[in-house]
Amino acid sequence: NTPIDETILYLDPPYKNTAGYNKSINFTSLNEFIKNSKYKIYLSEYNNTYDMKLVQCYKHRSLLSDNKEVIEKLFCNM
Repeated sequence: NTPIDETILYLDPPYKNTAGYNKSINFTSLNEFIKNSKYKIYLSEYNNTYDMKLVQCYKHRSLLSDNKEVIEKLFCNM
């Protein structure tokens, strides 16, 4: 019930094709939620699997990926 023009959602789900977390996620349902949402949504991911606009890229070493260098991306639905 928050005002649409005053609300931003930030999502950091388990990234596709990675080891994941303790719980699984339905990526199809998440994609539908993003597509149908009236809110501005920012999402962290390695690849643009949600048909969103790329906003920023961050190169860093990931402790979750054996300290490999990764490029994490921030996407927005608007």
